[in-house]
Amino acid sequence: MVAMTATIGTVAQADETPLPTGTTRLAGADRYATSAAISRSTFVAPVKAAFVATGTDYADALAGGPAAARQDGPVLLVGKDSVPASVQKELARLRPATIYVLGGTGAISAATAQKLRSYAGSVVRLSGSDRYATATAVSRRGWSAASTVFLSSGAGFADALSGGAAAAHQNMPLLLTQPSRLTGVTRTELARLKPSRVYVLGGTGALSDTVLSNVRSALPDATVTRLAGADRYATSAKIARTIWPGGASSMFFATGLSFADALSGTPAAKVNGGPLVLTTKTCLPSTVYSVRSSFAPMKTAILGGTGVLSNSASTQECGTTRYSGTGDDVITITKPGGASNPAIATLTHDGSGYFSVWGLDSKLEQTDLLASAIGSYKGTVLFDEYSDSRSLQIEADGAWTIAIRATTAAPRISGKSASGHGDTVLNWSGSASTARLTHDGSGYFSVDAYDPSGDWDLLANEIGSYQGTVRWPAGPRVISIEADGNWSITIR
Repeated sequence: MVAMTATIGTVAQADETPLPTGTTRLAGADRYATSAAISRSTFVAPVKAAFVATGTDYADALAGGPAAARQDGPVLLVGKDSVPASVQKELARLRPATIYVLGGTGAISAATAQKLRSYAGSVVRLSGSDRYATATAVSRRGWSAASTVFLSSGAGFADALSGGAAAAHQNMPLLLTQPSRLTGVTRTELARLKPSRVYVLGGTGALSDTVLSNVRSALPDATVTRLAGADRYATSAKIARTIWPGGASSMFFATGLSFADALSGTPAAKVNGGPLVLTTKTCLPSTVYSVRSSFAPMKTAILGGTGVLSNSASTQECGTTRYSGTGDDVITITKPGGASNPAIATLTHDGSGYFSVWGLDSKLEQTDLLASAIGSYKGTVLFDEYSDSRSLQIEADGAWTIAIRATTAAPRISGKSASGHGDTVLNWSGSASTARLTHDGSGYFSVDAYDPSGDWDLLANEIGSYQGTVRWPAGPRVISIEADGNWSITIR
């Protein structure tokens, strides 16, 4: 194997192929062929570098993704003792000047590295004594300094999949650490890079608060920010919103249950300038769906075959039924958990006249009034706490949409405050207290707390602007807010 000591620097952008408008599935017969398909769809030969990682573990490739993206090259997967035919074909097409082998001989054997010499002028192994040292070896070769570093657990892959694409987007490295403390080699690399910002990926179950404390101690002048959600999907959504605050015209979707397809997706996501988010086999978790809706990407990619992700995995929100139309209508609806369960509905109307939505029972008698407005409308409401709607009666003069979800899909009040505009539904799981409520609208303002066991508290009921302190009940509660202006909740 030929050794090299030159540092990977920022290079001129190679010829690349962005996604076409619409949805593209990038897949092959297996994970190796999928990595080749992603590369083939993205990079035009010849390339300066290709990065090769084992297809049976995730650790070495996590840091390799941003490094490959920085070199405008792909990540391709191989076996420990073999180079699959699909990858051989792709390397022959790419004609890389250098192949970087990620990890030690326990991951990719010396014999396999030797085989790779047939496809490149030089082959360089980037490895260390363990996954943490390998990540720092990749970082040392790729960056002489970095203003931002992304830090993820080396004991799991989920947070680093989206985090790797975010790091690639910013041309910055991703490092790994132990979950309970900052690994020594990682601390040393942070000190060398001297970043002014560190993003810590995942909640305390992934990386403890001790890790944050260790990072702040190692980099006292740096801003250390945790990017986390309630689960791997919500963390993925949080990363996308933070790193792409203005949205993106492209998005990549990968399964949150395995690592292989997303490892190769990182450089492709960089080429297209968009995030890589995690999804389930058949539908988008609500947090990820919300990002997709707000970004409204013109180009999307599904990574992996239909056995991994169905076509609906990038478009359909989990646990949601959607209806749309124009003008007056009566529609039969399906609610999560059955007809008798309470649910939440997100309603929109783009007309200029009267818009109302009534629930109807099995006899077509009116039950709940979900919306009543003049002109355009967008809001989320709780309905059927004490009734059983089988249909909805819509009165409208423009196009309308209705999305029905389970009450558990409503956002949770994080910490002790929330704010927003218009009709909203939230979840609260904290203890009883008092809360300061405000509203700056001119119309009806109410705040209700609904207990799924049947209790119901009216916390505020006013016309126009409002400021006041009220008793706040213990959770779990579904908080229903009706408002026509900006509102805020501050729990004491």
